[in-house]
Amino acid sequence: PIVALVAAVFIAAEMFLLPRYHDYAVRSQVSEVLRGAARVRNSIHEFYLANKRLPNEEEAAGFAQPAPSGNIGTVRYDARRKAVFVEVNLPEHKHVHRKRIALAADESAAGVQWKCMTVDLPARELPLNCREHFPP
Repeated sequence: PIVALVAAVFIAAEMFLLPRYHDYAVRSQVSEVLRGAARVRNSIHEFYLANKRLPNEEEAAGFAQPAPSGNIGTVRYDARRKAVFVEVNLPEHKHVHRKRIALAADESAAGVQWKCMTVDLPARELPLNCREHFPP
């Protein structure tokens, strides 16, 4: 009976805890990707503070764009859409590899606010601080 109980606990842990840990690990790596895009977002935000408007494509071209490395794929600013697009580079996780997240600028009288949202990354893989801007 004790062996059966231990086996049942082990099976339950494998069924419920391992998938949750896997989801947490992927979200953690996606969070790193967002932190990597912060330099571009910060440059655009500084431009906005100085000029009271978002940059156009030509102006944004001068901002330092991080080279793809680690979990960060490409990072680019799209002036027409007013968003920084970040590609996830996680080949070991096929369901998120080469998927994108956007940091969208929202201009208002109070300034510019940034909203994180998915482009094609599964919503369940968004970090918690992004989920408030993306309904389930």
